[in-house]
Amino acid sequence: MKKLILSFMAIGLFLVISCGSDDESDPNIAPDSFTVSVSNVEVDQFDLIWIATTDPDGDDVSYDVYLEGTLVTTSTGEVAGTTIGFTITGLTEATAYSGVVTAKDGKGGTRDASYSLTTLSQ
Repeated sequence: MKKLILSFMAIGLFLVISCGSDDESDPNIAPDSFTVSVSNVEVDQFDLIWIATTDPDGDDVSYDVYLEGTLVTTSTGEVAGTTIGFTITGLTEATAYSGVVTAKDGKGGTRDASYSLTTLSQ
């Protein structure tokens, strides 16, 4: 009888261990890819435009906009599928610039979209 009870206890312990939640060990999936467009390039400014992406895990997605490695602005709370736009100002005429927009989810997943342009000369 003791062997039978120990067997059931061992089986029960195995089921509890193997059926436990593993949500914390699930790998995070980065936000989906997206494309950034440059428009309205002028002597000292330009516009960046992109469509808000989705996150396969259902996490909220925020965006960091970098120009030449410097964080310019952050956007949060955007609804997937909506158009996001920023005007970057204070630039030097006839100068080449490049940057990246980084989509970030709530669990640290990131996806980058890069851009480049040359401002106009007067």
